Amino acid sequence: MEFQSPGPFLSFGAVSIRWYALCTALGFVASTFAAVILLKRWGCDYGKSIPAWLTFFIGGLVGARAYYVVLCWQRFFPHPEEIFSSWGSGRSIHGGVIGGVITAAIYCRLFKFPFLVACDALGATIPLGQAIGRWGNFFNSEAFGSPVAASYPLKLLIPASNRPFAYRDENFFHPTFLYESAWNLAIFLFLYFFAAQKLRPYPGACFLCYVILYSLGRIPIESLRTDSVQCFGLPAATIASIISLTASLLALLFVWRKKAATA
Repeated sequence: MEFQSPGPFLSFGAVSIRWYALCTALGFVASTFAAVILLKRWGCDYGKSIPAWLTFFIGGLVGARAYYVVLCWQRFFPHPEEIFSSWGSGRSIHGGVIGGVITAAIYCRLFKFPFLVACDALGATIPLGQAIGRWGNFFNSEAFGSPVAASYPLKLLIPASNRPFAYRDENFFHPTFLYESAWNLAIFLFLYFFAAQKLRPYPGACFLCYVILYSLGRIPIESLRTDSVQCFGLPAATIASIISLTASLLALLFVWRKKAATA
């Protein structure tokens, strides 16, 4: 099976509405809808759910861009005006999660919304938004993996203008956007329809399970990519995933022991 980006969604002269933005918006709408249903099922204030998720989303976008800019400061330092050119690529999921959680903490503090409940709902529904949003990378012909043979059963055709110089003579690459999209969808289905309700007696556990599962998938997928931002000789996303995975496992153990001690 072969994939190839069709280019912009709509163009009006010099102005283009890109699929990347559309996928981001669709991911937000889908995850918000799922979160509202979940929070309603949990007996939370329905009136606060939608504005809360809009706040988390904005915080996530800012965090995703800020994290990427910090990682790539050598690129942005000479051209600071490019920091605000965020309609294309240049965001980090790890930064988005950090930004969303920080915004959630502020929102929950101001509007008396239970923070751990918000985190658990985020953990159960963020993967759906990520699964949809990852297709923005496909339409931008970015975040692809290493070259594969033309006979490879699942391949992505990358235009010559988007290929790294080292792979300028290659045509087909691992569709790592698809691998991560599928992994995120699997996480969403597992957490949303099965684990979230079972983990309700353990506040914060659902969010921690999301971080653990996402990290377990991101580490091997990142090893296939050719455009990873490097830090200390390793992909920055791999380092962030290892730290997140370790911290979340320890935190989950703490949540379990705390619950057992009060049982």
